Amino acid sequence: MTTKSRLLYGLVKALFFALLWLRPLVHLPLQILSYVSLLAFVVTWFMSPVELHTRLMLAGVGIGSIALAWGYDSLLGVMAGNGLMLVRE
Repeated sequence: MTTKSRLLYGLVKALFFALLWLRPLVHLPLQILSYVSLLAFVVTWFMSPVELHTRLMLAGVGIGSIALAWGYDSLLGVMAGNGLMLVRE
């Protein structure tokens, strides 16, 4: 390996471990947001004066936060699964 590729590999490895360390801090707010908004969506479904666009906005926030958490996990999986974290010689 050249010096430049070792440096790049070290930076990618540091980024991976930083993202892995931040995972609980990212997932907890996203999970709380998704559960609360989807629960509010179900509750407002039975309340007749609530408008449809408010219900759809609540559902969109819940599904969007789930998608963000999934995307974060996918990024970590791609970084780890493609051999980026394996030692190359």
